[in-house]
Amino acid sequence: MIKSDIRSVGKPILFLFFQITILFFSCSKSPEELKLKADKLFNQAADLYERGYYRQSEKYFLELSELDRELKNDQRIANVNVYLGLIRYNRGDFQKAKFYYYNAVSEFKKQLNKKGEALALNNIAGIHAFLGGIDSAQTIYKNVLSLSLLSADKEAEAIALVNLASLFTETSYLKKALDFYKKAFESYSLIDDQRGKIFVTNKIGLVHFLLGNPANALSSYEFALDLASKYSNNYLGVEIFNNIGLAYFSLNEFIKAEQSFETALEKNKMDEKNSFYDIVLKSNLGDCSYALHQFSKANELFLDALNSAEISSFKYLSPYLQIKIGECEEKLGEAFKAENHFIRAETFYQYASNRFEKQNNFDGLKFAAVKLINLYQKQSKIDKIKKLLKKIDELETNHDVRQKEWALFFARNFSEQDLLPVVYAYFEIGNNNKSFEELCRIKLKSIQSYFFKFKDFNFFGNDIAVSLDKLKHELFRYYSYEEMLIKELSLPRSQQDGDKIDMINDELENSRELIKEIKAGLHFQNPILNSVFFGERIRIQNILKPLDKSTNYLEFVPFEKELLAFLISDGLTNIYPIKISAEDFQFKIDELQRNFSRFSIDEHKEISNALFEEIFQSFKDKIFLKSKLKIVTNNFSINFLPHLLYVKEHHKFLNQIVDVHYTPILSKVSRSVSINSLIISGMKSSTLHKDEIKALQSTLENFDMLEQIDKATKIYDNIFILSDFIMNSHSPNIDFGEMNTSAQNKMSEDLTLHNLLILKPKNIYFSEYFGNGLISVQLLSSMLIISGGESIVLTLNKKEKDSSINFLYNYASGMSKNNSENSFSSAIRSMIESKKFPHQKFWGNYLIFSN
Repeated sequence: MIKSDIRSVGKPILFLFFQITILFFSCSKSPEELKLKADKLFNQAADLYERGYYRQSEKYFLELSELDRELKNDQRIANVNVYLGLIRYNRGDFQKAKFYYYNAVSEFKKQLNKKGEALALNNIAGIHAFLGGIDSAQTIYKNVLSLSLLSADKEAEAIALVNLASLFTETSYLKKALDFYKKAFESYSLIDDQRGKIFVTNKIGLVHFLLGNPANALSSYEFALDLASKYSNNYLGVEIFNNIGLAYFSLNEFIKAEQSFETALEKNKMDEKNSFYDIVLKSNLGDCSYALHQFSKANELFLDALNSAEISSFKYLSPYLQIKIGECEEKLGEAFKAENHFIRAETFYQYASNRFEKQNNFDGLKFAAVKLINLYQKQSKIDKIKKLLKKIDELETNHDVRQKEWALFFARNFSEQDLLPVVYAYFEIGNNNKSFEELCRIKLKSIQSYFFKFKDFNFFGNDIAVSLDKLKHELFRYYSYEEMLIKELSLPRSQQDGDKIDMINDELENSRELIKEIKAGLHFQNPILNSVFFGERIRIQNILKPLDKSTNYLEFVPFEKELLAFLISDGLTNIYPIKISAEDFQFKIDELQRNFSRFSIDEHKEISNALFEEIFQSFKDKIFLKSKLKIVTNNFSINFLPHLLYVKEHHKFLNQIVDVHYTPILSKVSRSVSINSLIISGMKSSTLHKDEIKALQSTLENFDMLEQIDKATKIYDNIFILSDFIMNSHSPNIDFGEMNTSAQNKMSEDLTLHNLLILKPKNIYFSEYFGNGLISVQLLSSMLIISGGESIVLTLNKKEKDSSINFLYNYASGMSKNNSENSFSSAIRSMIESKKFPHQKFWGNYLIFSN
């Protein structure tokens, strides 16, 4: 039977499964009163453990252990050791926890109790996983699987499969996680364990959600509900309905999300009320109301959630709720022009800031400071803004290697978008360099988070890969301890475990030293790479140094009332405010996008020119002073490049812009030149793209097809992917292959972004690209540049076949001469100048992302 305890949220899944069996033995050699005393001690110790009184519980269990040895009650000795391990785990003493678990393993082995042995090993593996020992954990879980097979124990097998799936989910190896959850479902089906099937189906939905497939997630959740209705309406119902709400929220279907959250909240009240979900669901309902601009209602819900957090053991969530209350007060102040709401907003932001500081939660502290800055910007309180900017600049920046354990349960979490007011604040006080520096810092944080989700780093070569792997695992360990410390420090002083805090601080200090040691042996000459891999502070001189002096770099960042245009030229940062709101700008871009194919060239020129004049008028003369202009994209700006194509004086200019993300400040790794090409095409694609394949084969001198390559030894300068490519912005370890076909290429399972980078391509062309817009492309291009590549060519819209063959032929001709950037421009130019493909619908879809 599966036990679900919200106190175990985020811990290794194994702790949800272990059950202790109370065994009563009559022992002829022991007095009856000794046996009664032992049984009484067990019940008292177990009760204290369940209520969270770990010190007293441990004291009783240790006393019980001595009595059971006198009684020779071997089976309970093993169970007591498991309890002692759980107690030490909860107190943060992982080494002592492992000691007790290994004692339990030894006792279970004596009894030939393979199920008990497997469950104790599960707990050991969980500690390894929690502390970043991913490989060790995986090995132990596989040993557990072997034990379960030897004992023909399907339940133990299912538990091991679930634990492996949980480990792969935690490390963003989501395809593997999905496979193991499906195998676990089969095991539970064979023993007709309904609770197990419901649990696993819910987890399968979660993995689909993390894969960026909310529709598939919803199907899994609905199936889990159907199973629950046949078994028990209560089991996991609250969690599943919350998950359904999260899926609808991600699809911007806020009314449906609200209905699901309300159902979950009602179920939570009917069941034995779970404090964590009481907080989560009220907050999620508040997020729905906030998204629907019902700010008074949202405020009440957030306040209710805050009150629930304050009387629970989940006080570490309180400051996040205080920030949300502050946001509502700010919106109400704007709506009613009421100063009292702004005062309340400031108060709640300050409350949150104070709480975060006491918890040593520096990421949270930064978010609270940014919220205050945003508020002070509206009130023109420049002095207060300057003080907060100084405070933020002094805050230590962290790698974002693992998501906070509670964040998966909440609809709206804080993101990069929330940090943008700092960029505007520096511009407002006239410090353009710091403004651009902060913008780059925000974007590099996004790269760090994605980069450390790779299952390994062997596309760098052995020595670097091993060191980066050690760094990743140690960072995992560090943030496990940091999260524990934040939770402990959030409690009232009278409830804090002083020994636990001291132990965690010691571990954090040891971890910092080890991270420092790993970094010392891993130094890159490019300071930007040091920032990506090590989290080192990025400075403006390091950002500007690698930039090409013959190029102007232009980046747009939208704010509520205006756009800021960052123009980087000759080592100087200029910022131009553009008086057009993000909403108005989006409307005009949508007009071009809707009519992209329908507008004639002249109609498109007219609208494109008008929009160009509106955006570029204050600095258009400056951008054309250089021979090249590169547009830098980001996660915040609106994608207008495929549609803003014409300039009156330079009507062929904008379509030749090289579109880049983060990459102007990343330098490619030098490598020897050899023009080898690879054409990747699945079985379905070989038919659909046969003309493109012929065009490539007639152009490229040295090329291989997918079936002929040896990925372990050969590298390629140019790769042409004539197959569906699905880029996932949640994980780089997702396989890509052909969509909507069962006859997939036999090697498609091996073609992840990770394995694509092992081929060390300089340039990649994607014929069919699927992903969540520019966010995926930006991450993809960044990973290519970090690993030593140069450019990616693709379209975000459907292509016309004849023009695609024309473009590909001309582009590949240029690539065979090792000139990727010029080959792109010349391929576009040949289409514009041709009689057959002059219209923007043929050539305007193509984008090149390059460094």
